[in-house]
Amino acid sequence: MDKQVLYPFLYGYTVGRYQLQIKVNEGTGDDRIEQTVHWKVADYDSDKIKASKVVQTTRAAFHVPRWQQKARAGFFSCNGFDSSATEEVAQHFGYDDVWKHLNSVNEETPLHLIIAGGDQVYMDFMFEDLDFLARWVKMPWDQKWKHQLDIAELDTLSKYYFHTYLQAWERPATKKALSTTPWLCQWDDHDIFDGAGSYPDLLRLSPVMSGLLATAQKFRLLFQHHTTDALAASHGMIGLPKSYHTLANLGPNWTFWGVDNRSERNMTQVCSRETWDLMFEQLHALPHTPRHLFVVFPVPFSYFRLRAGEKVLGTAAKAKKENKRKWWLRWANSIFDLPELYDDLLDEWCHGDHLTERNWLLEQFQDFAQSRGTRITFLSGDVHCCGMSRFSATRSAKLTAETDAKLMYQVISSAIVNQPPPRMLLQFYQLWFPVRHLNLNGSTKEGWVRMFSRRPEGGRRISCDRLLPNRNWTFIEDCSGGSHEVIRTERYYRHGVLGPTSGDNGLGARDSPIHKHSRKGSCHRKHLTSDEFTGQGSLRLRIWLESRQVLAHGRKFVSYEVIVPKLSSHVDTILPSLTRKQDVVSQSLEAFESTTITSADGITETTLRTRKEAVSELIASPPITHEYI
Repeated sequence: MDKQVLYPFLYGYTVGRYQLQIKVNEGTGDDRIEQTVHWKVADYDSDKIKASKVVQTTRAAFHVPRWQQKARAGFFSCNGFDSSATEEVAQHFGYDDVWKHLNSVNEETPLHLIIAGGDQVYMDFMFEDLDFLARWVKMPWDQKWKHQLDIAELDTLSKYYFHTYLQAWERPATKKALSTTPWLCQWDDHDIFDGAGSYPDLLRLSPVMSGLLATAQKFRLLFQHHTTDALAASHGMIGLPKSYHTLANLGPNWTFWGVDNRSERNMTQVCSRETWDLMFEQLHALPHTPRHLFVVFPVPFSYFRLRAGEKVLGTAAKAKKENKRKWWLRWANSIFDLPELYDDLLDEWCHGDHLTERNWLLEQFQDFAQSRGTRITFLSGDVHCCGMSRFSATRSAKLTAETDAKLMYQVISSAIVNQPPPRMLLQFYQLWFPVRHLNLNGSTKEGWVRMFSRRPEGGRRISCDRLLPNRNWTFIEDCSGGSHEVIRTERYYRHGVLGPTSGDNGLGARDSPIHKHSRKGSCHRKHLTSDEFTGQGSLRLRIWLESRQVLAHGRKFVSYEVIVPKLSSHVDTILPSLTRKQDVVSQSLEAFESTTITSADGITETTLRTRKEAVSELIASPPITHEYI
């Protein structure tokens, strides 16, 4: 096991990165990898260690899937409370409840990977906690964008980011997840500060905001990717020096692309065309064809567009500075003298200033899916609610779900900690703001999946069934080892079905669905379970929602799921070309590095290496006769 020192002395800590090589065995099932960490306290003399002694020993274990094992992963976002949450709200919801449920599922059915989709920490409070930033916020505009931070202030800022990460990583339930499952992370604005990048250039490029971004980048690379700016390229990160994207594999069937949507962001772009071209070049250069590509967009790639809000807030943002102090604008201004919701709308991919970039990206994904036979799924967070949307070919194409390369699902899973929005607000959005943004030669349509037929609190039928304002996380599972039955109804691709529930104590995933349809009473539709529809190579997406109702033993968790079919043009005969010594799984540096900062928790890296031979069997799905709608 090789150790690489990242920081020999960082605020009293020596930070190292460990390179592990673990053989991936043939067969199904998992291999349990146990790890023991001896923690030492050292005496320093001029930043050099004089002596050290072990003061604590911690033990944990993670699971590595064997070559034919079906992969399992968890996805979450928004691991904290923003500045709008009061102490009473934070105490009411707590930090650990959803994490405890994720950990209980992990104990029953071990996850091989956890994907962190942004806002792993919340830095919003530094504008209140740090006096020099509080003074900067109150400065007149002409002084604010010119002000420089001195060396002492930059050092204080670094300590603040460092200890905020330590505090977040040390929460008991989060710490347990970190120590038992590898993580793959991508950041969002709250990992920097609220709305980072979505501000006018004069403010975005000011010395203070540039200093905040550089400091956030340093500690994001350390805590979320276990690297430094100087070493990031050698550790597999892509897009440098402008941004830091990740491309990683889990087994022969899954590839993950973590999109850095903050480093290059400004008011008119999310990433530069040069960076996008580089990333797609890397994607097309993969030596194998994954069955499923997961693209982690921290901000939803498909969402509501509030055109009127864009115009009103855009106009208010451009108001003269003397007008911004008037009462009709002052009450709605953020700490940066801009409308409070201005950066939130400008963050969205569906904002008018980003929609062209988004649609161009979608065409690139469609081309990749068609040429490589890979099903693409988007994983998103940010908006503190949950649901699924979908892109697909129009009906005129006469394609089935299994043959439609344009069929791409998006999971919105947010938040695992932060407070959810009011239910009435989401109902208003669903009724008045349908998702229709596309104009790709009339060949692609976009819309919501009717995901939630029953309310998590008691199982009552609901009509606004696209999005729900409950804290949540998502379970992802490869169905390669599942049934070969024909998927019998096209409705299953357009509607979610009820999955299992937790026990009354909010733990586990073994109880029956919250409501079973029958032919009794007013229920006329047979209850569908995903097990009736899984096929070889398909993908299970299961969103676990926390009930808002507090029971005697805690909050119960209810799940809803969709099965995503593999793209039937996917031919696994490409896989035997993987005769190189380092196979697909060993590319997953990012995925298995994150068994690192997690075991109570030192920084380690795990790289998986396996035999030269890859899977060469051809998997064929039964023919489907229904038309996809």
